[in-house]
Amino acid sequence: MLTHEFACYTSELKHAERKNRRAKHGLRPTSSRTRAAIISMLGPDGANGVTALDLYAGTGRVGLDLLHHGALHVDFVEIDRRRAAKITQEIVASGFDNRASTYQTDAIRVLRRLVGKSYNLVFADPPYGIDPWEEIIGDLHCRQLLKPDAWIIAEHSSRNALPDQISGANAINRKRYGDTSITIYKFPSNNETDIQR
Repeated sequence: MLTHEFACYTSELKHAERKNRRAKHGLRPTSSRTRAAIISMLGPDGANGVTALDLYAGTGRVGLDLLHHGALHVDFVEIDRRRAAKITQEIVASGFDNRASTYQTDAIRVLRRLVGKSYNLVFADPPYGIDPWEEIIGDLHCRQLLKPDAWIIAEHSSRNALPDQISGANAINRKRYGDTSITIYKFPSNNETDIQR
């Protein structure tokens, strides 16, 4: 059986190999329809009390929506320098600078830096041409970045359905919005559906 440390290290090696084969991808912001659906799925309390991680943040709209709907804190991760700077500007302009942080770095390598934090909700919207899900979900778990019953919301192309299980996490909900789909993953626990705050 692999230790947490070895499993995370192995995941980083796989990520480095895949990164070397990637082409550059343009910005594809999450639609307002999809963002509204995410907030709705959180239930009547919205994002109140939630600590969230927004990977491949792009414009940062998903994380900013969570803050507007009551999230306690959101960490944004965006590798592009200009986009990361723009997210920081939006955070400050919205008065959320004491409830948010921006990391201008790779969405998988950052997970090592975040050890010690824990999240109720992780949103990831990588470029449709890459498949980082095993690394992301596996590293979130082995680095103990997830609170009990945390949701991992994966946005992906509707043409590429994600499996029912990734790195031990189970798909508990799927929604399609035209060319875009979201799949929600959660690691097994006593509560199989609700996000805990």
